[in-house]
Amino acid sequence: LKEYKNKIKAGFLDGINTIRDMVSDSKEYKEQKAVFMKELEDRKLRINDEMTEKGQDVKHPNTDALISFLKDNELDPFFNETRNVLEEVCVRDHKEISRIEDDAKKSGALFSMMSGSGPTVFSIFDDEKKARAFQEAYEKKEGIEGSFFCFT
Repeated sequence: LKEYKNKIKAGFLDGINTIRDMVSDSKEYKEQKAVFMKELEDRKLRINDEMTEKGQDVKHPNTDALISFLKDNELDPFFNETRNVLEEVCVRDHKEISRIEDDAKKSGALFSMMSGSGPTVFSIFDDEKKARAFQEAYEKKEGIEGSFFCFT
């Protein structure tokens, strides 16, 4: 299991570093990132206000801790501390998000959550057979084709 977790971590970090290196120096990227970060901050504030009005506690991810967990190869605490604040709002209106995550975890996923502002739900498996079995079962159950599978 530790070997699979190391592969997951290495593939995850390699992919992020490659993408970051490809685009991070361009002027267009920097301008788009500034606009995106402003929109993201505005969205976070709206979500915080909405949840506070309803008496709900907003728990943001601790980025420094998450990076530390990855560097130390501690995937369990990483998965436990990873969260998407927007997901907490979206699942109220879109129950299928939680259902997909629950189904993935029941099928052996180590982790599953909504990406960014949706509509994607991703899951991390340490066993390719379990991942492919979940993918096939999900596509059959939902009557869809074209879910995406990435193995690193």
